[in-house]
Amino acid sequence: MLPEESRDFFISRAGEDSEWGQWIAQALDEEGYTSFHQPDDILAGNNFMCRMAFGLQNSPRMTAILSPDYLGG
Repeated sequence: MLPEESRDFFISRAGEDSEWGQWIAQALDEEGYTSFHQPDDILAGNNFMCRMAFGLQNSPRMTAILSPDYLGG
């Protein structure tokens, strides 16, 4: 998938929840949806903040993994 394409979902998660994020991205893909997920869509050398802003602006839906790490606790 080209980085310039919009996605169905933006996946928001803490770094500690990367396995859950990958699982959700795979489940969405299996159902025919596309997702913007940090390890897949922000590559080494990319401007992290610009890519995150792009993902948020070009994904009409967001799913967040609300773990204690995500909530800062």
